[in-house]
Amino acid sequence: MIIRKQKDAFLMIQQHDHGKLSRELFRHWKHMPASPHHRDSVSFAISNHDIGWLLLDRKPRWNNEANAPYSFLDYPLEPKLTAYQKGIEMVEAEDSYAALLCSKHYARFVEHHESNIAKNFIETEAMRRQRIMDSLGDVEQEEIAKDYALLQLFDDFSLLLCMNEPGDSVEKFHPFFQKGLRVPQKIEGLHTDYIQPQWDKPSRMRLNPFPFGDPFSLAIPFKTVREQSIAENGLKNAYQQAKNEILTIQIHPT
Repeated sequence: MIIRKQKDAFLMIQQHDHGKLSRELFRHWKHMPASPHHRDSVSFAISNHDIGWLLLDRKPRWNNEANAPYSFLDYPLEPKLTAYQKGIEMVEAEDSYAALLCSKHYARFVEHHESNIAKNFIETEAMRRQRIMDSLGDVEQEEIAKDYALLQLFDDFSLLLCMNEPGDSVEKFHPFFQKGLRVPQKIEGLHTDYIQPQWDKPSRMRLNPFPFGDPFSLAIPFKTVREQSIAENGLKNAYQQAKNEILTIQIHPT
């Protein structure tokens, strides 16, 4: 779950909805690789990289230490890694190359963890990726690196839109994005280290440089869960009772 604290409530965005938003951004990208051998697989990976969160996000948990719902950043490691693996398995059932990218993505998140569960996850996923590589045959590591860079970029792009309050100045952005949106080195066609975002009003973000073909709009599903409702009903019930809402954001050049 992506959580934004508001005055007397929490704005909550499900991880899989963030993933589908990532795919919408990818659809508008104008710097597609010259030889997109796996474009459909890359799109599938981008869209479904967080599908393993579906069950966890339907029943959000309260973090007593933070006095807030657990977000994807602080969720307990063991159930989070279980969800990661379930998600990768769901992706692999449909598209093995997409699963290769998702496995690589999640392994990066825990590569510096010292716990046994993290080490087991890394080993299991390394074996999965090798098995997929063996089944795919001649796939160049450079091609995988470029496709994975697209997953990284559009994951971050969607997080930029979901984690920051529309209309806020750059100084109030989440620390992940205060330098801008980082562009992985393997991304083709965009010769900059960072894309600079700026809200010019709560419903419109401008980008410099603008890496898309034309301006477009995005719809972000979310729920606003009131603290009073959480206190009276518990987080799970309060979340289930909160109404579904949509935030529409326009993406424009500067």
